[in-house]
Amino acid sequence: MKKLKRFALAFAALALAAAALFCPAASAANLDEIEKYFITVRLQPDGSAEIDYDIHWKVLDSTSAGPLEWVKVGVPNQNIEPLSHSGTIAGIYPWSEGGSYVRLDLDRRYYAGETVRLEFTLRVTHLYELYDDGSVNFAFTPGWFDEAETKQLTFT
Repeated sequence: MKKLKRFALAFAALALAAAALFCPAASAANLDEIEKYFITVRLQPDGSAEIDYDIHWKVLDSTSAGPLEWVKVGVPNQNIEPLSHSGTIAGIYPWSEGGSYVRLDLDRRYYAGETVRLEFTLRVTHLYELYDDGSVNFAFTPGWFDEAETKQLTFT
C-alpha cells in the first residue's frame, strides 16, 4: 500500500508540473484554440492505464491552411491501444513523427467559428519503471498544442 501511495504522489506531482506547460502565450497567428481539455487517467491492476481525452477544439482560421480535417494529439508513448472514440473522429492512428502522438481523422471538414469535440480512450502501457529498492517512477506527459492556446485544462 505504501508503494501505491508513493506511486500516486509521484503521478500527481508529474501531472501538475506538466499542466504548467499547457498555457502557451496567445499568438495572432494561431489557426485554432483549445477551449477545454480534459484528461482522465485510470490506473489498471496490470500497471497499464486507460486514459480518456475530451478536447473541445475551436477553428479560428480555415483559410490560411484550409479547414480542419485531422489533428495530432500528444500521448505518453507509442505503447497504445485505441479503445473507443466519438463520432466526430473517423479514425485514430499512432503517429510517431517527432514524438508520441495519435492522429485523429475527423468525420468532416471544420471551418472558422466551429468547435469540434474530440473524445477518445486509449490503453497505454510502459508508463512506469520499477527500481531495485521497490520504488516506482511513473512517467506521463499529457499532450500539448504548440500552436493553439489552451483555455482550460482539467487533469484527473
